[in-house]
Amino acid sequence: VYDDFCSQYLEMSKVALNGNDEEKKNATYQTLLYCLKNIILLIYPYTPFIAEELYLSLPEHLESIMLESYPVYDETLIDESVNNEIALLFDCIKDVRTHKLDNKLAPNAKLDLFLKFKVEVFEDFVTYLKRFTFSENVIISEKDLTNMNGSLFVYNQGDMLIASNENKEDLIKKIQQEIAFEKSEIERCERMLNNPNFVSKAPEAKVNVEKEKLRQHKENLSSLEEKLAK
Repeated sequence: VYDDFCSQYLEMSKVALNGNDEEKKNATYQTLLYCLKNIILLIYPYTPFIAEELYLSLPEHLESIMLESYPVYDETLIDESVNNEIALLFDCIKDVRTHKLDNKLAPNAKLDLFLKFKVEVFEDFVTYLKRFTFSENVIISEKDLTNMNGSLFVYNQGDMLIASNENKEDLIKKIQQEIAFEKSEIERCERMLNNPNFVSKAPEAKVNVEKEKLRQHKENLSSLEEKLAK
């Protein structure tokens, strides 16, 4: 319920519900209703009063939830190929979001994505990928992505490459500013730790905090200098 229905399907349903295709809208509403009703029936034995209240707010309900049958597993509703494609879609979304965090990009930063999959993805795959990653362009490529510049992600079903649309000069300037900040913090930490008065009079925990800060800033500086060289 939490992962598949709430985190994934509910979010994906907004794309169809905000679109202009009435057939897709209706199918999405029906699927949401079907799932929600079955979730309420599933939780009924554990939270009977809440489940009853929720059930009575559904359209076309019986007089009481007690008159309903408990949900039965229906194998005909399972399509493993679609499940695999959905898993691939959310792997791509997760990796794009992680890429933005690692590179200190805004969540809505515009990116170009190149995809080369061994399998044919479902019709709206690209639509959802654009919507949830704020990607400007999603390009299905025939070329080998390993020879292209960018961050490459490899999956069982194929590859995805992320290319940033940020101007190269702007990126260099941004990294240089971050390097300057890290250097100033390193100098500050070293001044404190080289000050005999601070080391001898400050609590040991405070001294250890500054040592850890110094280590972290040096690590950040090394990472930034490597990024600048690239």
